[in-house]
This record gives sequence, structure tokens and C-alpha cells, in this order.
Amino acid sequence: MTWLYTDTTNHVVLGILSEKFEWIEYIEIFNQKSTADLHFLINEILQKHKLNFTKLDGYLFAAGPGSYTGMRVSEGIAQVLEWQNINVYSFYHYEIPKIIGDSSGVWFSEAFKGEYFLFNCETDEIELVSKEIFVKRINDLEINAFTHFKNDYTDSLIKFPSKVILTGEKVKSTPQKIFSHIVSRKKRVEPLYYRSEDKEFIPAKK
Repeated sequence: MTWLYTDTTNHVVLGILSEKFEWIEYIEIFNQKSTADLHFLINEILQKHKLNFTKLDGYLFAAGPGSYTGMRVSEGIAQVLEWQNINVYSFYHYEIPKIIGDSSGVWFSEAFKGEYFLFNCETDEIELVSKEIFVKRINDLEINAFTHFKNDYTDSLIKFPSKVILTGEKVKSTPQKIFSHIVSRKKRVEPLYYRSEDKEFIPAKK
């Protein structure tokens, strides 16, 4: 038995995990249209491994934080599979530091619209801050900094980008530890967007 995995928080990550939570296949797609093609890509990877949804243990996905448009793709798949009584479990990227044993630090990501998302791993506090505040906060840190995937633009704002720990890479390199924890808690978290829908789709000023 196996698990299907997707992550659309940044670009598309698609994979198949074994019952021991080892990668059978792991794919990253940076094409801008990849989220629109995700259903096709899932069908393709399942056929490649002679699988279908009835042969899966369930569906695992990163529920954020991310953009509204990107996150709705994985959430839509989750809802369809739940209707078919397939196990669906999810997590937030900022939970990964604690899962791998590092509960101190700040998880961040670029949230577009000139803002940055910050999660304090010790206090669980969430903030959306300006670029100026982000630069000061992140460069004054004396504890770990985490983000989901490498971002060359954000890296240029950080004094020591090589010290930033990528949670997306941890998912890739240590799937057993992360996914065994996620499945054991049997939790389906709601999608977490950088901002509410009414703020996300504010009409552009003329």
C-alpha cells in the first residue's frame, strides 16, 4: 500500500510514498501552468506505478501557508478524495521544525503584495509584515530561520541565506520521520492562506 503526496504552497511537488514512508517517486515542477495540470500529472504518476486511488493508503498534502490560488488546488483534490472515503491528512510547513526536533526559530515565506509571512516556532504567533520589518527581524535573529523552498529574491535580503533551513528539503530527505508523525496524528488541517479571501482579491487601484 502507498500514499499520494502533493505540495502546491510554492510550486508543484508531487510524489508517491511507500507504506514505510520512503519515496517511490518525487517530482518538482516549476512550470507556471503546473497547478492547472496537477490532475493530469497525478493520473500519470499513478498509472506509471500501476496504481489507482483504491490501492492507496491515502492522500498527504501540505496545507500551507501559501497563496489562495495555489492552495485551492490541493484542497480541491483533498475534498474529492474525502468524498470517496479515502484517508486525507495534511500539515503546515511551519510544523516541520518541531516534527524534526527543532522547536526554536522563525519560519518565513514571501507572501506577495510586498509582505512576508512569519511564524514563531516557540510562541505559535503568526504575522504578516512589510519587507522592511522582515529584513530587520530575519537579520537580527540569533536562532534558526526556516522557509519552505529556496527563493533567490528573498535570499538577497538575508545576510546569511546559507543558514536558512528549507522545510521542503526536509520533506524530501527525511520523509519517514515527517510522514509517520503526520499519519499517526490522523489530522486534516484546513488550508492556510497568507491572507483572507477579501484581502487577497482587492481590486487593483486605477
